[in-house]
Amino acid sequence: MSGARVFQIRSKEEARYLAGEIKCCGKSFHYYSPLMGLSGGVVTVSWQSEQKGYSISSSGSGWCEEKEITLQKVVEYLWKERKFINAELRYDEFV
Repeated sequence: MSGARVFQIRSKEEARYLAGEIKCCGKSFHYYSPLMGLSGGVVTVSWQSEQKGYSISSSGSGWCEEKEITLQKVVEYLWKERKFINAELRYDEFV
């Protein structure tokens, strides 16, 4: 087992850091949320350079939702959803 440290959201400042990495790197961050719909769904947090803001897309079997939000709201969202995001970060090489 390697001694590499995995990034985890443990404070709102770390949630802000992840939001900054999403914006800076131009990447989207995807994670699975098991409580969405009947069988769960995939959530995508991304930076939309055209609109100069963040968007959160949720999709599952037969449905899809997308909304644009500000930096402060994305930080609050990442903080609130940190349980599922941290689970994804354990297996992802995003940060």
